[in-house]
Amino acid sequence: MAAVNRAMRQVSTSYTIFSDANTMLDKNSVKWMIVSLLNPKTGCVAGEKRILNQTKDSASGAGEGIYWNYESLIKKLESKVGSTIGAAGELFGIRTELYEAPAKDTIIDDFVISLKVALKGFYIKYQHKAIATEHASLSINEEKKRKIRIAAGGFQVLFRMPQLLNVFKHGLLSFQYFSHKVLRWLVVPFSIPLLAFLNIFLVYQQPSVLIYLVALLLQMLFYFFAIIGFLVQKSKLRAKILFVPYYILMMNYTTLLGLVRYIKGQQSAAWEKAERSK
Repeated sequence: MAAVNRAMRQVSTSYTIFSDANTMLDKNSVKWMIVSLLNPKTGCVAGEKRILNQTKDSASGAGEGIYWNYESLIKKLESKVGSTIGAAGELFGIRTELYEAPAKDTIIDDFVISLKVALKGFYIKYQHKAIATEHASLSINEEKKRKIRIAAGGFQVLFRMPQLLNVFKHGLLSFQYFSHKVLRWLVVPFSIPLLAFLNIFLVYQQPSVLIYLVALLLQMLFYFFAIIGFLVQKSKLRAKILFVPYYILMMNYTTLLGLVRYIKGQQSAAWEKAERSK
């Protein structure tokens, strides 16, 4: 982060494009970023991240690819009504004058940089034509490390930037941030096991109600697929029906680990490279 802050003091152009060293950009990506930034109400533009899945560990590749397809859809829809919530470091751009240096110990600087632009009253728009491609994580363990870091950084933002939750001042931005990020961090990881206990309780109390039984069976099937996905993750088997449930549970588990690591102050702000497939 210190290197970025030093570099930004030397930038004299109207717009600044950020990207990761291991990201492959489409030849027209930068052009489309600038096109979006020409709108005077737009302060930041997030590119579209795509996952190139050539990994031997198909669990990480299949799960990460599905996740980013889902995340991209949310970002597109958010951008149509207001701001997409944060930008990924693989590719985003800002108006240089709006850059505000994050604290040196910021864990996910790309997220913070883009949100600080939004807090100034400018939109974060999603540009699906600005494509950034990245290889999938080499293994599920590498993906876990990355997810834990991102989760810890998310909780850091939650506690350091409480103004994002001030719906009276920031309106739609606050609602989008709460519904997209805060609920995902604070509710979903706890609701997954809670729903299982509640479904079991409902079936036990009212075994004749078919909808309770069907809901429980579907949830148990989801967990079963996740367990099988865990057991065969390093095999040559490629079955998204197994790996996607496993990835979803892994992702929510790492959110809890990220919370613990942030509370204990164990998450370093130094970037640790995750091994990617080639």
